[in-house]
Amino acid sequence: MMIVVGCLIALGWRVGVNATPDRRYSDTPTTLFLLFVVLSGFVVEGLRILSTVTDPVHRAEFVGLAIAHLFERADVVTESAYEPWWYIHVIAASAFIAYVPVMRLIHTCATPLGRLANSQKEKPIWKAFPVNADGSLGPSRVFADASQFYKEGDGVPDGMKVDDKGHVFATGPGGVLVYMPDGKLLGRILTGVPTANVAWGEDGSTLFVTANHRVLRLKTKTRGTMPGAK
Repeated sequence: MMIVVGCLIALGWRVGVNATPDRRYSDTPTTLFLLFVVLSGFVVEGLRILSTVTDPVHRAEFVGLAIAHLFERADVVTESAYEPWWYIHVIAASAFIAYVPVMRLIHTCATPLGRLANSQKEKPIWKAFPVNADGSLGPSRVFADASQFYKEGDGVPDGMKVDDKGHVFATGPGGVLVYMPDGKLLGRILTGVPTANVAWGEDGSTLFVTANHRVLRLKTKTRGTMPGAK
């Protein structure tokens, strides 16, 4: 039942973002497919309960029991309906498992909650903390504020890397924002999609960017610290 509720919430969210940039996250066919598989399973369960002797254990299967009562009132012929619905449900479930990648299913289910739970919508900022001699952190300060670039669906502050001159390459609204060590904005690398992270690679002058469903490779005129470098 929770899957049905989740599918309905996801579909409602997709209707709400239909005319917004968040529409790029929509995967309505997968959601509808999953909803059909679950609902057809409830129909099969209702027909099975209707065709068997009443058992107290059926009370735990409240959805199937409710559907069985509806079929009983509608005078549905159980014998002729159960078998075709069973085949429909099994074939649909098998097709769903076979043809819907797990990552797409996770994306479909998690996207609405992830976007609703985003805690950085109001303040797309980066903070800096001074490191004390004992390793503890001092009071924070706002290092950079990207509020002027924020648009719904363009992404929020996430991963970052620093080059050997102290410039900060930080993912945020619109793509990658490049800052001076003092927080002054040098420029932006626009990706057009929400961008999660960056990393230095190859000889240290190549910046790799994870931009939604793509990995971008950018040659720069600076150089970052490579993992394992002394």
